Amino acid sequence: MKLKPKSKRLRSQVKKFRSEKIRLSDLEKQLDLTLYDLGIHQEELQAQNEELVKARGNVELLLTKYSILFHDSPIAYLVLDRRKNIIEANQAAASLLNAPKEFLLKKSLLNYINKTNLNNFNDHFRRVFDLEQAADELKISPKGCKSLPSVFQSRCITDTDSGEVG
Repeated sequence: MKLKPKSKRLRSQVKKFRSEKIRLSDLEKQLDLTLYDLGIHQEELQAQNEELVKARGNVELLLTKYSILFHDSPIAYLVLDRRKNIIEANQAAASLLNAPKEFLLKKSLLNYINKTNLNNFNDHFRRVFDLEQAADELKISPKGCKSLPSVFQSRCITDTDSGEVG
């Protein structure tokens, strides 16, 4: 009679073992499927990364080209902030304003506008921010030189990351 309880217990253990084996088999299938999906995603990410590396190289090349165009241009170029401070200047602008390029940075362009043209310059600057561009003839007063008539062609450019305007 002692065999019956042992037999029942063994049968119960066998059933439990079989059900666990089935669950393990299901888990193994799920794991294989998940690994397959991960492999596909990894290949997609590698392809996207290769595209991004290529795009970055193109952007860096364009940046170099436009930087050379800006800095080496015979036309004076300035980048100003909303307060009319010079945040970037090329060599032609430094020569025109009769000041070293490094000295111009963070200085107000108002220091170089002929006093009789200050209102016109402020109107020009306001139109740039309202209409995104403006063109006017204004007089500049380079340090230690006579006033010079100059054509100001200005555009408003907004940095999409920082929202800064120049």
